[in-house]
Amino acid sequence: MNRPARRAIPGPHLRRGEAWGVGLRRVTLECLADAGAVMAAPGIAEAERVHQVRVVLKRARAVLRLFEAGGCRWARTNRLRLSRLARELSRLRDTAVLSDLRQRLRLGAGRIRTRSRGIAAVWFAALAAEQASLAARRWPEFTPAQRRRVLAAMARELGRREAAARARPKARRVHAWRKRVIVLREQLRVLWLQLPARQRRLVARLQAVARKLGGAQDLSLLLATEKAIGTGAAHAARLASLKARRRRKVKAARHLAAGLTAELAATFAPPPRQALVSA
Repeated sequence: MNRPARRAIPGPHLRRGEAWGVGLRRVTLECLADAGAVMAAPGIAEAERVHQVRVVLKRARAVLRLFEAGGCRWARTNRLRLSRLARELSRLRDTAVLSDLRQRLRLGAGRIRTRSRGIAAVWFAALAAEQASLAARRWPEFTPAQRRRVLAAMARELGRREAAARARPKARRVHAWRKRVIVLREQLRVLWLQLPARQRRLVARLQAVARKLGGAQDLSLLLATEKAIGTGAAHAARLASLKARRRRKVKAARHLAAGLTAELAATFAPPPRQALVSA
Protein backbone atom coordinates (compact mmCIF):
# COMPACT_ATOMS: atom_id res chain seq x y z
CA MET A 1 0.00 0.00 0.00
CA ASN A 2 1.45 3.31 -1.05
CA ARG A 3 1.52 6.08 1.52
CA PRO A 4 0.96 9.69 0.50
CA ALA A 5 4.20 11.57 -0.08
CA ARG A 6 5.22 13.79 2.79
CA ARG A 7 5.74 17.42 1.88
CA ALA A 8 9.38 18.40 2.21
CA ILE A 9 8.40 21.90 3.32
CA PRO A 10 5.12 22.02 5.23
CA GLY A 11 3.01 25.12 4.71
CA PRO A 12 3.15 27.82 2.04
CA HIS A 13 6.64 28.56 0.69
CA LEU A 14 8.43 30.09 -2.28
CA ARG A 15 8.94 28.05 -5.41
CA ARG A 16 12.30 27.66 -7.09
CA GLY A 17 13.11 30.76 -9.10
CA GLU A 18 10.03 32.62 -7.89
CA ALA A 19 10.47 36.37 -7.37
CA TRP A 20 10.30 37.52 -3.78
CA GLY A 21 7.75 40.29 -4.29
CA VAL A 22 5.13 38.23 -6.11
CA GLY A 23 6.03 34.98 -4.36
CA LEU A 24 5.99 36.26 -0.80
CA ARG A 25 2.69 38.01 -1.46
CA ARG A 26 1.29 34.65 -2.55
CA VAL A 27 2.78 32.88 0.49
CA THR A 28 1.34 35.42 2.93
CA LEU A 29 -2.13 35.31 1.43
CA GLU A 30 -2.04 31.50 1.41
CA CYS A 31 -1.13 31.54 5.10
CA LEU A 32 -4.16 33.70 5.88
CA ALA A 33 -6.39 31.49 3.73
CA ASP A 34 -5.10 28.42 5.58
CA ALA A 35 -5.82 30.09 8.93
CA GLY A 36 -9.40 30.76 7.90
CA ALA A 37 -9.87 27.24 6.55
CA VAL A 38 -8.59 25.63 9.75
CA MET A 39 -10.71 27.88 11.94
CA ALA A 40 -13.81 26.94 9.96
CA ALA A 41 -13.10 23.22 9.54
CA PRO A 42 -15.25 20.78 11.52
CA GLY A 43 -13.87 17.82 13.40
CA ILE A 44 -10.67 19.41 14.71
CA ALA A 45 -9.97 19.45 18.44
CA GLU A 46 -10.00 23.02 19.66
CA ALA A 47 -6.47 22.90 21.05
CA GLU A 48 -5.17 21.60 17.72
CA ARG A 49 -7.22 24.17 15.81
CA VAL A 50 -5.69 27.01 17.80
CA HIS A 51 -2.19 25.57 17.35
CA GLN A 52 -2.49 25.23 13.58
CA VAL A 53 -3.89 28.73 13.12
CA ARG A 54 -1.16 30.27 15.25
CA VAL A 55 1.51 28.41 13.25
CA VAL A 56 0.40 29.78 9.88
CA LEU A 57 -0.05 33.28 11.27
CA LYS A 58 3.52 33.15 12.60
CA ARG A 59 4.72 32.35 9.10
CA ALA A 60 2.77 35.25 7.58
CA ARG A 61 4.18 37.66 10.16
CA ALA A 62 7.71 36.33 9.58
CA VAL A 63 7.34 37.12 5.87
CA LEU A 64 6.17 40.64 6.65
CA ARG A 65 9.25 41.13 8.85
CA LEU A 66 11.41 40.59 5.76
CA PHE A 67 9.67 43.47 4.02
CA GLU A 68 9.79 45.57 7.19
CA ALA A 69 13.56 45.03 7.43
CA GLY A 70 13.81 45.96 3.75
CA GLY A 71 12.24 49.38 4.35
CA CYS A 72 8.71 48.60 3.17
CA ARG A 73 6.64 51.20 4.99
CA TRP A 74 3.32 49.36 5.26
CA ALA A 75 4.69 45.99 6.42
CA ARG A 76 4.86 46.78 10.13
CA THR A 77 1.27 48.01 10.31
CA ASN A 78 -0.08 44.85 8.74
CA ARG A 79 2.20 42.64 10.81
CA LEU A 80 0.98 44.19 14.05
CA ARG A 81 -2.62 43.65 13.03
CA LEU A 82 -1.87 39.99 12.38
CA SER A 83 -0.23 39.85 15.82
CA ARG A 84 -3.47 41.05 17.37
CA LEU A 85 -5.35 38.29 15.54
CA ALA A 86 -2.93 35.72 16.95
CA ARG A 87 -3.25 37.15 20.47
CA GLU A 88 -6.99 36.52 20.32
CA LEU A 89 -6.08 32.84 20.42
CA SER A 90 -3.22 33.07 22.93
CA ARG A 91 -5.34 32.55 26.00
CA LEU A 92 -6.90 29.46 24.46
CA ARG A 93 -3.43 28.10 23.70
CA ASP A 94 -2.20 28.89 27.22
CA THR A 95 -5.16 27.04 28.75
CA ALA A 96 -4.35 23.94 26.74
CA VAL A 97 -0.65 24.13 27.61
CA LEU A 98 -1.34 24.53 31.33
CA SER A 99 -3.73 21.61 31.34
CA ASP A 100 -1.20 19.37 29.62
CA LEU A 101 1.69 20.45 31.85
CA ARG A 102 -0.27 20.00 35.05
CA GLN A 103 -1.23 16.48 34.04
CA ARG A 104 2.28 15.50 32.93
CA LEU A 105 3.83 16.87 36.12
CA ARG A 106 1.05 15.37 38.26
CA LEU A 107 -0.03 18.69 39.67
CA GLY A 108 -3.70 17.88 39.40
CA ALA A 109 -6.01 17.44 36.46
CA GLY A 110 -6.43 20.46 34.28
CA ARG A 111 -9.35 21.07 31.99
CA ILE A 112 -9.12 22.66 28.58
CA ARG A 113 -11.74 25.34 28.12
CA THR A 114 -11.44 26.74 24.64
CA ARG A 115 -13.88 29.02 22.85
CA SER A 116 -12.43 29.59 19.40
CA ARG A 117 -15.89 29.21 17.87
CA GLY A 118 -17.16 31.90 20.24
CA ILE A 119 -14.75 34.50 18.86
CA ALA A 120 -14.99 33.27 15.29
CA ALA A 121 -17.40 35.88 13.88
CA VAL A 122 -15.31 38.89 14.87
CA TRP A 123 -12.09 37.03 14.17
CA PHE A 124 -13.14 36.01 10.66
CA ALA A 125 -14.11 39.58 9.84
CA ALA A 126 -10.71 40.86 10.97
CA LEU A 127 -8.94 38.12 9.01
CA ALA A 128 -10.89 38.96 5.86
CA ALA A 129 -9.99 42.64 6.27
CA GLU A 130 -6.29 41.73 6.50
CA GLN A 131 -6.50 39.52 3.44
CA ALA A 132 -8.04 42.37 1.46
CA SER A 133 -5.48 44.86 2.75
CA LEU A 134 -2.49 42.66 1.92
CA ALA A 135 -3.87 41.72 -1.48
CA ALA A 136 -4.16 45.40 -2.39
CA ARG A 137 -0.62 46.31 -1.30
CA ARG A 138 2.27 46.85 -3.67
CA TRP A 139 4.80 44.17 -2.75
CA PRO A 140 8.28 45.40 -3.76
CA GLU A 141 10.94 43.19 -5.28
CA PHE A 142 14.33 42.53 -3.66
CA THR A 143 17.65 42.36 -5.45
CA PRO A 144 19.96 39.47 -4.43
CA ALA A 145 22.02 41.91 -2.36
CA GLN A 146 18.92 43.19 -0.59
CA ARG A 147 17.79 39.66 0.15
CA ARG A 148 21.02 38.89 1.95
CA ARG A 149 20.89 42.19 3.78
CA VAL A 150 17.45 41.64 5.26
CA LEU A 151 18.35 38.10 6.34
CA ALA A 152 21.54 39.48 7.92
CA ALA A 153 19.37 41.95 9.83
CA MET A 154 17.18 39.08 11.08
CA ALA A 155 20.26 37.16 12.22
CA ARG A 156 21.66 40.20 14.04
CA GLU A 157 18.41 40.78 15.90
CA LEU A 158 18.30 37.13 16.94
CA GLY A 159 21.87 37.52 18.22
CA ARG A 160 20.93 40.56 20.28
CA ARG A 161 17.98 38.77 21.85
CA GLU A 162 20.07 35.70 22.60
CA ALA A 163 22.82 37.78 24.22
CA ALA A 164 20.26 39.54 26.42
CA ALA A 165 18.73 36.21 27.50
CA ARG A 166 22.15 34.70 28.22
CA ALA A 167 23.13 37.69 30.33
CA ARG A 168 19.90 37.59 32.35
CA PRO A 169 17.61 34.63 31.61
CA LYS A 170 14.39 36.16 32.89
CA ALA A 171 11.14 34.88 31.38
CA ARG A 172 10.57 38.02 29.29
CA ARG A 173 14.04 37.88 27.73
CA VAL A 174 13.87 34.15 27.05
CA HIS A 175 10.49 34.69 25.40
CA ALA A 176 11.93 37.47 23.21
CA TRP A 177 14.80 35.19 22.19
CA ARG A 178 12.41 32.38 21.30
CA LYS A 179 10.27 34.69 19.19
CA ARG A 180 13.28 35.69 17.10
CA VAL A 181 14.35 32.08 16.69
CA ILE A 182 10.88 31.24 15.38
CA VAL A 183 10.81 34.25 13.05
CA LEU A 184 14.07 33.25 11.36
CA ARG A 185 13.10 29.58 11.29
CA GLU A 186 9.85 30.42 9.49
CA GLN A 187 11.61 32.77 7.09
CA LEU A 188 14.07 30.06 6.13
CA ARG A 189 11.28 27.53 5.73
CA VAL A 190 9.50 29.88 3.36
CA LEU A 191 12.73 30.39 1.39
CA TRP A 192 13.78 26.72 1.60
CA LEU A 193 13.79 25.92 -2.12
CA GLN A 194 15.93 28.98 -2.84
CA LEU A 195 18.53 28.34 -0.12
CA PRO A 196 21.87 26.54 -0.50
CA ALA A 197 22.36 23.37 1.57
CA ARG A 198 24.52 25.10 4.20
CA GLN A 199 21.66 27.46 5.03
CA ARG A 200 18.99 24.75 4.99
CA ARG A 201 20.88 22.88 7.69
CA LEU A 202 20.40 25.81 10.04
CA VAL A 203 16.62 25.33 10.10
CA ALA A 204 16.85 22.10 12.11
CA ARG A 205 19.11 23.79 14.65
CA LEU A 206 16.74 26.73 14.99
CA GLN A 207 13.87 24.30 15.50
CA ALA A 208 15.74 22.44 18.24
CA VAL A 209 16.47 25.69 20.08
CA ALA A 210 12.88 26.86 19.67
CA ARG A 211 11.57 23.63 21.22
CA LYS A 212 13.72 23.98 24.33
CA LEU A 213 12.86 27.65 24.73
CA GLY A 214 9.19 26.80 24.22
CA GLY A 215 9.42 24.32 27.07
CA ALA A 216 10.98 26.99 29.26
CA GLN A 217 8.26 29.45 28.31
CA ASP A 218 5.52 26.96 29.16
CA LEU A 219 7.10 26.37 32.56
CA SER A 220 7.25 30.13 33.13
CA LEU A 221 3.52 30.27 32.41
CA LEU A 222 2.86 27.44 34.86
CA LEU A 223 5.02 29.09 37.51
CA ALA A 224 3.09 32.34 37.19
CA THR A 225 -0.19 30.54 37.84
CA GLU A 226 1.13 28.26 40.58
CA LYS A 227 2.55 31.16 42.58
CA ALA A 228 -0.93 32.50 43.16
CA ILE A 229 -2.68 29.32 44.29
CA GLY A 230 -0.85 28.03 47.35
CA THR A 231 1.31 28.60 50.40
CA GLY A 232 3.43 26.56 52.75
CA ALA A 233 6.51 24.38 52.52
CA ALA A 234 5.06 21.90 50.01
CA HIS A 235 4.02 24.70 47.72
CA ALA A 236 7.46 26.32 47.96
CA ALA A 237 9.10 23.00 47.11
CA ARG A 238 6.83 22.65 44.07
CA LEU A 239 7.79 26.11 42.85
CA ALA A 240 11.48 25.36 43.38
CA SER A 241 11.14 22.17 41.33
CA LEU A 242 9.42 24.02 38.49
CA LYS A 243 12.09 26.73 38.51
CA ALA A 244 14.81 24.08 38.32
CA ARG A 245 13.05 22.46 35.36
CA ARG A 246 12.87 25.81 33.62
CA ARG A 247 16.58 26.49 34.23
CA ARG A 248 17.44 23.13 32.68
CA LYS A 249 15.37 23.94 29.59
CA VAL A 250 17.11 27.29 29.16
CA LYS A 251 20.51 25.69 29.71
CA ALA A 252 19.75 23.06 27.07
CA ALA A 253 18.68 25.78 24.64
CA ARG A 254 21.89 27.68 25.25
CA HIS A 255 23.89 24.51 24.59
CA LEU A 256 22.03 23.84 21.33
CA ALA A 257 22.47 27.45 20.26
CA ALA A 258 26.23 27.50 20.86
CA GLY A 259 27.89 28.85 17.74
CA LEU A 260 24.59 29.16 15.87
CA THR A 261 24.45 32.95 15.97
CA ALA A 262 27.97 33.23 14.58
CA GLU A 263 27.16 30.75 11.82
CA LEU A 264 24.00 32.66 10.91
CA ALA A 265 25.91 35.93 10.81
CA ALA A 266 28.55 34.39 8.57
CA THR A 267 26.20 32.71 6.12
CA PHE A 268 24.03 35.81 5.76
CA ALA A 269 26.87 38.33 5.79
CA PRO A 270 25.53 41.33 3.84
CA PRO A 271 27.18 42.62 0.66
CA PRO A 272 28.46 46.21 0.38
CA ARG A 273 25.89 48.81 1.29
CA GLN A 274 23.26 49.84 -1.23
CA ALA A 275 19.77 51.27 -1.09
CA LEU A 276 17.07 49.02 0.39
CA VAL A 277 13.65 48.53 -1.18
CA SER A 278 10.89 50.99 -0.43
CA ALA A 279 7.21 51.02 -1.10
